[in-house]
Amino acid sequence: VVLATLVAAVGLLTDSVAVVIGAMVIAPLLGPLLALAFGSTLGDAALIRRSLMSASSGIGLALALSFGAGVLFPLDVETQEITSRLGVGLDGLLVAIASGAAGALAASRGTPGALVGVMVAVAILPPTTVVGLMLGQGRIMDAWGALQLLGLNIAGLQLAAQAVFVANGIRPGRWWEKRGARQSRVVSTLVSGTVVLVFLVVFFTRDFS
Repeated sequence: VVLATLVAAVGLLTDSVAVVIGAMVIAPLLGPLLALAFGSTLGDAALIRRSLMSASSGIGLALALSFGAGVLFPLDVETQEITSRLGVGLDGLLVAIASGAAGALAASRGTPGALVGVMVAVAILPPTTVVGLMLGQGRIMDAWGALQLLGLNIAGLQLAAQAVFVANGIRPGRWWEKRGARQSRVVSTLVSGTVVLVFLVVFFTRDFS
């Protein structure tokens, strides 16, 4: 996470797509996010806790490092790579959904997930870094826009990954665990689905306000 965040910050600030892609390659974000969707599908409370701790600590570390960079160094925060991540859009939601579905499909079928890891990093690491940079620069509204993008991407990832796990027949092996798994799936779907639904409503109605 430390290395990926540093590389991502350099790529964002120098407006280098190639460097940002390099950060995506080394970002270790696929495992915790897929584990969270998998644990929610199975109703595995221990796995959900571990994946939440792992994902939140990774994202928190990326935020802290990028915030420090924003505070300590004079930065050009008007690059295209940054400004494109200061708000939410349908393109970001589609990337998140495709990433979550592809990651879950690769995991459930046992296929290599390196490329999928890059796709997930596309949706998570750059906006996380932008949030930290904007906070470090004192640009609260820009940070809020990037944070909305980050939240939407995580929700889209979780919703799509869980749907693929369910479609592939991922179920608890013991009958007494199935009720808890159903409740877990409902709660997870409601939380992620609500975030995505609110975004869609705001997106399609903001031009009429």
